[in-house]
Order: sequence, then C-alpha cells, then structure tokens
Amino acid sequence: MLDRLKRVQEIDATGLEGLPDEASSAPLVLRGAVADWPFVREARRSDEAAVAYLGRFYNGRPVSALVAAPTEGGRFFYRPDSKAMNFETAPGLLPDVLEALLDQRADPHPAAIAMQAVSAPDCLPGLEEENSNRFVPEGSHARVWIGNAVKINTHFDLTYNIACVAGGRRRFTLFPPDQIENLYIAPLDFTPSGAPVSLVQLTNADHTRYPRHAEALRHAWEAELGPGCELHNLSVVGPGARVGAGNVLDHGLRVGAGQHIPDEALRFS
Repeated sequence: MLDRLKRVQEIDATGLEGLPDEASSAPLVLRGAVADWPFVREARRSDEAAVAYLGRFYNGRPVSALVAAPTEGGRFFYRPDSKAMNFETAPGLLPDVLEALLDQRADPHPAAIAMQAVSAPDCLPGLEEENSNRFVPEGSHARVWIGNAVKINTHFDLTYNIACVAGGRRRFTLFPPDQIENLYIAPLDFTPSGAPVSLVQLTNADHTRYPRHAEALRHAWEAELGPGCELHNLSVVGPGARVGAGNVLDHGLRVGAGQHIPDEALRFS
C-alpha cells in the first residue's frame, strides 16, 4: 500500500523569501530551500567533506549514539514480544561516531548508527549561523540528525519542527492527527525515544494483527527529500500536528537538520 500513498505537494523554493500560503494547512516540500547552505555543499562533495565540515564547529561535548545490530535491518524499536529495546544507547565523541559511520559504508549489512536531535548551539556552535534558514521564526534553534540507513517508526514529535536534508535521502510518511486511533500507539511509559510511537512497522505492516492501520494509510502523505530540500508542516504550521515516520534510504553518512519552533512563534500560523 505504500506505493499508493498521496505525495506531499512540492514547490520550487528558488528565490522564495517567505512561506507561501500552501504551508498553512497541509504538508509542503520546498525543493532547494536550503540548497545554498555550506553544509549541503560539503555533503554533496563527499561524506568525508561533510565530516570535516562538522569538525570545524564541534566543541567536544559528548553526544548520544544509538546502535542496533545488523540483524535489525536498520530499525530502532522494541525487541519482539518485549518492552526491552533492540538497540543500545551510549555517549561518545562526535568524531568517533562519524568515523564509525564511515567505516560501515562498505559493509553490505551494516549496523544501524544514529545520533538524534544533537543541539547545534550546544555541540556545534556557529553551524546554525553559517547555515541560516529564512523560513523559520527568529528564536528557533537547529538540531542535527546524523546516521546511516535507518527506519524510525511512526511517532508524534513532542516539539513543533520542520526537517531539512543536508546529505543523503530521507522518506517521510505523515498521518493527519485524526488517524491516531488507527496507528496503535504503544504504552506511553516506555518508548524508544520518549515520543509516543506506533506499534506498526510501516515498511512491513501486519494488517492481520493491526487491521485499522490500513485505514490510516488511506489518509497518509509521503515525501522524499534530497540534499537542500525542506519539509514543512511536519508538525509546525496548520490545524493540528502531524504524526509521521522517517526512513533514511541509502547507506553512508546521512545528515539532516531540524528547526524546533518555540510555541510563542506559532502565532503566525
């Protein structure tokens, strides 16, 4: 059913100075919105160039890395029939994790490695200033996601945000909030990342066990982003937050940035 999902509307953001009216009520992809970022330019050159670029800003503060065995197929989630997680989380230094990601590229069955929501002001001071985003309100702060080919289950972000891709390709599947009851949300007391998450594996859904999920897919959108692209209404503007899943589509170093929007800035929507 995933091959029949509605595509998120896309517009060319070249020369665009502000959000168009289309961004007020539904998901919207801005192609080329951040294509002029130095971060995007370096990531287009090579994974090694992207690593060197990030190294210019890193201040040595430890980051948290998620690692799942190759047998998990890139998915961070619960173990079968258990509330234990199928991955390990450990602190580390950014250069060490980036080197591990580079080392995994040649492996046909790599371990899944990801750093999620790394605060740019706290760990990479200056990165945000050199890669500014004209489409977000003043006072928003960037966070960086770095990993290889991973699958993130459908979840509800606890903050308002947008997504930008600096390197690699990412696919997003978004659901309107009125489909919550059809997504089979896991118990809230213990989730993989702290955010409410669906029990259904989007890329291999068991509709015998979770029959209402097929109805949720009838209302879903899909967007595929490459370097320099930006996805709006991931949960930022419009009449209700979106619930979504994200998959990184290819091996190697994949880098994305997100803008967390302060609640008071949402008055423009």
